[in-house]
Amino acid sequence: MAGDSNQQVFFINDDLIERLMRGDAAPSPAKEKRQASAASLATAVVQASEGRVEEAVLTLEAAGQRGEDAVDVQAGLGLLHFEQQKWSEAERDYAKLAELKPRHPAVHYNLGLCLERQSKYEEAAKTFATELSFEPKRWQAQLGRGLCLLKLGQPENALFCFEAALKDIPNQEKGQSRDRILSGKAVALHQLSRLDEAADLYKKLLPANPNSVDLLANLISLSIARKDEPRVKELADRLLKIQPESGSALEGLAAVALWRGDYSAAVQHCSRLVKVSPRSYEGW
Repeated sequence: MAGDSNQQVFFINDDLIERLMRGDAAPSPAKEKRQASAASLATAVVQASEGRVEEAVLTLEAAGQRGEDAVDVQAGLGLLHFEQQKWSEAERDYAKLAELKPRHPAVHYNLGLCLERQSKYEEAAKTFATELSFEPKRWQAQLGRGLCLLKLGQPENALFCFEAALKDIPNQEKGQSRDRILSGKAVALHQLSRLDEAADLYKKLLPANPNSVDLLANLISLSIARKDEPRVKELADRLLKIQPESGSALEGLAAVALWRGDYSAAVQHCSRLVKVSPRSYEGW
């Protein structure tokens, strides 16, 4: 490229391309731009930024077949397949990239995201941990690992991840990102039966997310555990307006009816509950 006056030299910033192509990719610390090794990457970036994602995929696949730089090709394909929500293809791309260049910016984080999207929580948690071994301050990887550990029934380890993420998240990334971390922390505390701490966090999060089905459902579950009848009734009625067939809301109303000795209403709510959530009867 340097010796060809007719060919444009294309310089890239890995983090900027990643953030342009998809919103939840992790930003890396600022680094100098580098000259692109795969000449077709410039074309693919333009195509993707214009919404022509499938064309961009074909461009990079052809580049790979011509023997252009495999690192740039696999990194680009991973981003594009993630954009298309083709999780298994993106997993394959990032796995190959990790083999080619283990220290490529955020490669293990991105691979972890692909695994998490496919509910491969154990593999994803390990992959996020690998990312943290290279980039200990990457709070997104702590968040991802914590969420996977919750799915694996390890709330104590998950809580450690959420605490680390809160410590490392920079001020400019706060807001919704911080709320996601706090939501995970609240669930971990809830699972650890630290109900007062969990309730405090849920209450802090709810004003900014008043129609969050997950938050309301978790608050109902917590309020049932505390036998807070008025709060359960209030939250269940609120959730039913948002999601008329909510199993959590119906379970809350059934609990309230039982506490009040209104067995007719309890049977009615339980009947609806079994219809919307056939396995829910196991908890009664």
